[in-house]
Amino acid sequence: KAQFTVPEMKRAVDVANANGLKVTVHARGVEGIRAAVRAGVHGVEHSRMEVPPGKWEFDDELAKEMADRGVHAAPTFAASYRAFQCQAAGAKVGLRKGAIPIDIRQKNARRLREAGVKVIAGTDAGASMARFEEAMNNEMECLVGAGWSHQEALEAATYGSAEALGREKEIGSLEA
Repeated sequence: KAQFTVPEMKRAVDVANANGLKVTVHARGVEGIRAAVRAGVHGVEHSRMEVPPGKWEFDDELAKEMADRGVHAAPTFAASYRAFQCQAAGAKVGLRKGAIPIDIRQKNARRLREAGVKVIAGTDAGASMARFEEAMNNEMECLVGAGWSHQEALEAATYGSAEALGREKEIGSLEA
């Protein structure tokens, strides 16, 4: 369930836009993602298409709307990537009940990209077992596992992320 109404989020987006800033939201569920997109946000962290929490159901219409409005999506695999690995090895970890497995999240990211959504690398570093020193490597590894080439994963982590921040002219690429 969305924590803010579309008008509340729209007001925040309007204030940010008036000050030359962008708004990215934290949303895993379809309802929250839809509300944020309709409020005019620039990006969505997670974008997991959960319906209800813990259940995945890709929403093609919402993905098309995200693409049409130029909303970036950061799958944030790194936030639970290591936790799933440790759990598979038999360790006790703090994954929330119903956590969407990495392979489903990779399928979700792939479908977002196929719908035309700009998928970027964003790690949620510091959360769960997403350590700052390895989170971006994990994120790019998961993007490659989802079908990105190594070059595309690197671009998602550099230029794509800079573009999502509106700073692609200053950072995110090496140019002559």
